[in-house]
Amino acid sequence: MNIVMIVIQCFFIFMFLVAGTSKLLGSKQQVEIFKEINLPQWLRIVTGLVEVLGAIALVIGFFDEKFVAIGGLIIGSTMLGATGIHMIIKDAFKKVLPPFIFALLALSLSLEWILQVL
Repeated sequence: MNIVMIVIQCFFIFMFLVAGTSKLLGSKQQVEIFKEINLPQWLRIVTGLVEVLGAIALVIGFFDEKFVAIGGLIIGSTMLGATGIHMIIKDAFKKVLPPFIFALLALSLSLEWILQVL
């Protein structure tokens, strides 16, 4: 795996451990975001679990590279879902773009592993 992919992997580990944990712990900001976009609080917890699991898969990926692909798929799918939600509620483009870019970057981790295997 090249250095750019390792940097992306590290970025996502940090970002999604923090974001997922804040959702699981019910931080005021996360609770308000889910209320604001009319999503149930149970979905906040599920999202937090998925984000933490994706980050854990990326950590395991340092020892077994197939887990990088799994973590990338988990995080990429989650970010595609976030992009879709922002589009459904007709959020401003500046709120739609970040999760879409994160989805592409996370999925690129999976693609990198797939290309290595082939």
